Formats: sequence, structure tokens, C-alpha cells
Amino acid sequence: TYTSKISGQKKNVYPLEVVNFGFVSVKPATVAIDNASETTADKNENKNISTFTRQFYLARANEGQIILRSNQKGITYEELFSPYLIGAKQIEVTDPYIRLPYQIRNFIEFTALVHKIREVGEEVQLILNTVSDEEFTTKVKSDLDCLSDSLEGTGVLFSYNIDNKFHDRSILPDNGWKIVLGRGLDIWKKTNGPFDIAERYQELRLCKDCEITFLKV
Repeated sequence: TYTSKISGQKKNVYPLEVVNFGFVSVKPATVAIDNASETTADKNENKNISTFTRQFYLARANEGQIILRSNQKGITYEELFSPYLIGAKQIEVTDPYIRLPYQIRNFIEFTALVHKIREVGEEVQLILNTVSDEEFTTKVKSDLDCLSDSLEGTGVLFSYNIDNKFHDRSILPDNGWKIVLGRGLDIWKKTNGPFDIAERYQELRLCKDCEITFLKV
């Protein structure tokens, strides 16, 4: 432990092994919720998250910052972003580096989360602002157009802008929150290839050093 000279508060320091094995929460806040149970209707809510889970995530939405450490495991987009995206009808992602295959994969996984947390029957507009150059532009447009086609009828209305003016990395939903991304959506190190189980499960991937800040705007 150490004591902050500014606040006088005693702070704990945990080794990475403790964080990885789940003994410490890395979330901005932990809250208590009612001992409610999911109804049958909740469980069958068209593969979207249940009302109970939605309320749980909303209760966790607090301003703060998460610092991810190199080689940390157990981190998923759902755990990180769901509390701040639920209820949004428009979500704007600005990330200048959506071009390489694993970066496209990351964005598709984020898109899948948007689909999962939306209210059943509601539409969500998802906008991507990114940067490309002559080497990547044609392939990136082809990949994003393919993603757009695959989203038809899902309730996620996807569009994208490619321009050299985008530099910041952020997620801006229209529900009053802003998520500032130190590394954009690229928070994990590369896996060992398509046959690595970590390609399927985000929580098994090794994190990069980065910071994610949640702001009420």
C-alpha cells in the first residue's frame, strides 16, 4: 500500500497475477443491486442482454478511468463499455486505425456489442470515423461495406467516414457519456493466429498498456 500525499488516502497495489485471476475489480465502481431474478421473457429477449443485466450495467456507469496493464487478461468490450452505451440511439466511434485485419475484427466485435445491448425493436445508428491512405483505402472500404451489408435488418444502421482529419480516439454515444480511448479499440496484443482460442474469447487476450476515461458530458 501507499498513502497519497494529496488526499491522505491509503491505496492498494496489486500484482498482475492477482488482477488476472479475478480477485480485484478493475472497474470504475462496484455497486450493489437488488436480488432480482431474470424472468423467462428476459432470457428469451431475442439474444439481447436481459432487462436485469441492462439495469446492472446502468448502475455501474460512473465517471472515472481504467488503466489496463501490459499482459492483463479478463477484459472485454462488454464489461468496459456496456454501462455507457445502453440507451444510446446514436454511437459515434472515432478511431484513426481501423485498417489491418485484427483492427477490423476489433471493430466488428464492437459492432456486435452494439447489436447485443440495444433495446429489442429499437434501431441504433453506428458511425465510424477513421483514417486511411492509398495503400489501405480500397480494402478498408470493401471490408466496411461488407460489414454494412451484413447488418441489414439487425437494427444497427452503420455508416462510416474516411478522412485524414480524424486524430482523436473516442466513443461518443448520444446518452450523455463520452469514452476517451488511449489506444482506440486496439487494446489487446496480437494473438497467435486464427487457431488461438483467444481469437474467439476477448477475456483470454493479453492487454496492451492503455488508459480509458469515462466522462459525463
